[in-house]
Amino acid sequence: MNRIRSYPIFAGIKYLAVLYLFLPAGIITITFVFGKGYSKVLIFLLAALICMIHIVGDNWFLPGTESPKSNMTAYMKTSSRGEHMLRDIVMTDLAFRFCSLSLLIWIPEKILAYVFAWTGKMSAINIWNMILYLYMAVTIGLLITRFLDSIWITMIIAYLISFAMLVAVAVSFGNGIWMLPVLAFSDCILSAMAVFFSNYAMKRSRYDKKN
Repeated sequence: MNRIRSYPIFAGIKYLAVLYLFLPAGIITITFVFGKGYSKVLIFLLAALICMIHIVGDNWFLPGTESPKSNMTAYMKTSSRGEHMLRDIVMTDLAFRFCSLSLLIWIPEKILAYVFAWTGKMSAINIWNMILYLYMAVTIGLLITRFLDSIWITMIIAYLISFAMLVAVAVSFGNGIWMLPVLAFSDCILSAMAVFFSNYAMKRSRYDKKN
């Protein structure tokens, strides 16, 4: 419960509103506006858009937290519970992201299938494959960009990772259920790496080093 309480305080209202209110509203609006004529490609383009926004938006939340030179890690070290707090925040953020990404894929697909009678609707296996690939892409993006403090480089990385995710989803589309455990295991490893590197940066903060 303490993890959940500290997350919105640290993240801030603007960040949470953009990621968990305006983004879903925008995705649903886009689905209704363009769903009738572009059902086949819309779900893939939405996945790429969601991926880019999640990676770039993190620059407002935890910029540079995996770098030992980050001012944020130095600030967290001023508290005796800073290391544990940062770990809890990162873990809570990953859990919230996974739930958000899952809904942002499921809801548009259901709108396309039932509102616009999309005859080529995705199977549950393909939907979960896309969700797990999307979470993987976002987490890889966070692992890279949290070492940086440049919004422009973050945007380039977000674009490249989103494109790579689309290629991976397209290539593996229809491969069957055997991909799910592989993707789930990979996502768990990446999540553990995100938590590890944030803690590692705290321990290697430049303000702890002796001159």
